[in-house]
Amino acid sequence: MKKLILSLVFLAGAWTAAAQIEVTAAPSETVELMNVMMSYTGDSPFANPPYVQPDYKAFVDSWFAKHRDHSAIRFITTGIMENGLMNRLETPAEIGINSGIEQGAFVYTGNGEGWSDETRDEFVREVNKFYRDTGFDAFWHEAREKYEPINAAFRDVIIPKANIEWLNRFVPVDGARSYDLTFSYLCGAYNFGCSKNGVPNPVMGIPSIDGRPPIYEDPMGIYMCATALLHEYLHSFCNPLTDKHYAELKDPGEVVFPRIREQATQAFYGTWRSVLNEAFIRASVIAFMHSDDFFAPYIGQCAEMDKNTGIFWTGELAALLLEYEANRDRYPTLDSFMPRIVEFYEEISKQS
Repeated sequence: MKKLILSLVFLAGAWTAAAQIEVTAAPSETVELMNVMMSYTGDSPFANPPYVQPDYKAFVDSWFAKHRDHSAIRFITTGIMENGLMNRLETPAEIGINSGIEQGAFVYTGNGEGWSDETRDEFVREVNKFYRDTGFDAFWHEAREKYEPINAAFRDVIIPKANIEWLNRFVPVDGARSYDLTFSYLCGAYNFGCSKNGVPNPVMGIPSIDGRPPIYEDPMGIYMCATALLHEYLHSFCNPLTDKHYAELKDPGEVVFPRIREQATQAFYGTWRSVLNEAFIRASVIAFMHSDDFFAPYIGQCAEMDKNTGIFWTGELAALLLEYEANRDRYPTLDSFMPRIVEFYEEISKQS
């Protein structure tokens, strides 16, 4: 199946040259391979994502349920997950994105966060054994046809509305030419901000809504999917800026985080840094929503939803980021605006 490419040709303003951005959207055999294996690992957070399409899960089980005790599943469960070697930094999606099938064999090109060479080598051996023993290539030949409606929805509706032109203005990347996107039914409601070789490559779940895929032509469906897509792309740009300014953000972050710890940890944001990353991205999405009247009815709703995670300040931070957008002659890059964001958190930390 050919990848679907949407070319967006635009002039990105004085702070970046004219560019042609290609968004390549497609399912991935290796992401699906990781998700299939993870679905049989018991109670792990990656085994049972919420809102997986029931018909697709039944289809997967018809192929693989008889292999749930395969040695590869046991190795992932006991050799990797129980040792804390697979987490939100090194997710199955991230592994799948940084892998490939070459001459019928699984090849992993990622780093394996915290993995020894022995663990990595055994992981690759076991995955290859699962791939061969289960006839995964035959499964994938049939499975990828089930993604055709999703391909069309992303090509025709979601990617144009997510507006990569805005993203490349907001966080200019010299020589930017392409962005990749992968989607998977087995991720359910989960999305992951992954990258491959420095190129953003988010993995988007296709959640079940009343037992069916989202209706992408519906305004609410477009809003939720387009903003989620942009959110995941932004991880590749915003997280490194938080890391770069770690020293300045650490003190206010450590003051703010305990105030929202309970709500934040329930949403899987267990450190001040992950909270500030998430707030940065969520506020950036709200700033994006101000650029398109289509999203205007949902701005208040979006900020209210953020408060459910304890992150109560995204509306204020979004207003600050709109100031960044309005003064790009003074702030040519988001990095140049970071001192203002540090000041913002210093003020937040002083609030009772």
